[in-house]
Amino acid sequence: MTGQCDNACCFDQLEFLVFCIAGISIGVDVTEIEALLKVEDAEAEGLKLTKFEELVAFTGRKPFYKEPRALVLKTGQAVIIEQPYDIISLDIGSIRPMPPLVNGARSSGALWGAAILKEEIIMLADLSGFGPVCA
Repeated sequence: MTGQCDNACCFDQLEFLVFCIAGISIGVDVTEIEALLKVEDAEAEGLKLTKFEELVAFTGRKPFYKEPRALVLKTGQAVIIEQPYDIISLDIGSIRPMPPLVNGARSSGALWGAAILKEEIIMLADLSGFGPVCA
């Protein structure tokens, strides 16, 4: 049938905006995203910016942002990330939950799963729980 979601798979896939922080590939569900801005533009709009590593517990080296961007979420939160390098579609069945050891160690609960795409591990982050922040 044409006209309907002839992609019966459309409900079996999620799309993620992918960026790299401290050598780790991170994916955020595109349905959480309102806009992607230059940091200067976000500041000019009066958005309060929070660095990604402040929302998600990171250990090891401190992230360096070569091309920082402000990821504006539908919640009103603006998160500084590295310039995204891809938008990917993942089959829901290919997504694996975080192991219990990692699950217990992460403080924010934002990292919820991982997927392997073309030999690359992508950690999946849910930033929807971070509500609006007033400037």
